[in-house]
Amino acid sequence: TKFKNVDPRKQVELWTEKEYRNLIRANKAGVPVPSPLMQKENVLFMRFLGEEGWPSPQLREVDMRKGSKKWTTLYEQVMVAVRRLYHCARLVHGDLSEVSFA
Repeated sequence: TKFKNVDPRKQVELWTEKEYRNLIRANKAGVPVPSPLMQKENVLFMRFLGEEGWPSPQLREVDMRKGSKKWTTLYEQVMVAVRRLYHCARLVHGDLSEVSFA
């Protein structure tokens, strides 16, 4: 592909542009993602997720047990988001680890 013939700095810039466009698509499709604000070179600006200057917790920081009501609710929300991402934004997320969800 043409991507492998590009220097590493340009690769990061191309990846940043693609990530920005994908976040716009996901946002328009109603997927709960940080709102992309702008992209410049290799920097992607997104809306802050949190309250009063404190970031929202990562999934691994939330106390819950598999099968609990909180776990079931979160699982259902994630499945709805994944479905919407695919069916509405026509995207597939390649990493559904706990750091991908805030």
